Amino acid sequence: MGLLLIATGDTLAHLDGAVATGADLLAGLSVPADDVVAEDVLAEPSWDTSPGTMLGIARRVAGAHADGVVVTHGLDTLEQTALLTELIARPRCPVVFTGARLGFDVPGSDGPPNLTAALAAARSARAGVFVCRDGVVTRPWSASFPVVAGDPESDVALIKVYPGIPPSLLHTVVDAGARGVVIEATGAGNVPVGLFTAINELTGWGIPVVVASRDEVPRETRGATALVLSVGAISGRMLSPELARVALMYALGGGGVDAVRKWFAHL
Repeated sequence: MGLLLIATGDTLAHLDGAVATGADLLAGLSVPADDVVAEDVLAEPSWDTSPGTMLGIARRVAGAHADGVVVTHGLDTLEQTALLTELIARPRCPVVFTGARLGFDVPGSDGPPNLTAALAAARSARAGVFVCRDGVVTRPWSASFPVVAGDPESDVALIKVYPGIPPSLLHTVVDAGARGVVIEATGAGNVPVGLFTAINELTGWGIPVVVASRDEVPRETRGATALVLSVGAISGRMLSPELARVALMYALGGGGVDAVRKWFAHL
């Protein structure tokens, strides 16, 4: 069947005064790509992408009939769309997301080598979703994610804590329509005590609150992390705040607070 290249534009496809199509990108490589079919997908810049666009890419990958798939994507939200694709598509072939910091025809651009490495990985890697940056192909997560039957929830807020953060911020995003909240904590999942009452209230209203950190939130929690979980928060485990938001979007398709808590407990 060969490979499918899903090209979404963004920085990797930038040329001097133009934007390369998927076919243009393949033609600009120094390696053969005769086994690759290119398909252009309309998408916003990744720094301004929408959950709908991310979901559309994930569903296109899910419907692909190919031995492997490469998706070109802006770097700003690349891992987030990649995780949503992992959750939605559950691919049976390699799927590699890649992007670039510099336009395709800029001298020394990372675009051509990243695309070349991504295509090579799509031909040889095991099934699953991967990310290619700086010519290195990795999986940004190690978890096995439970399957839910419902559609993802698009309205999930991400709030970064800071000294003196007012609890009213949590209520504000929920009043604006958020069906779930991810709190970007400090350290290994520490959240200011002043937010505890609001977290407990939101949980009681059926709004799951997930705590995630740049550091992994340990399975065996102590100190401030254990305290925030004791008032109803859910641990984002090893996921970064941005990826925890995508995971919560997906997990909400399986139900409310109890279902989400059970889903994250399996990570």
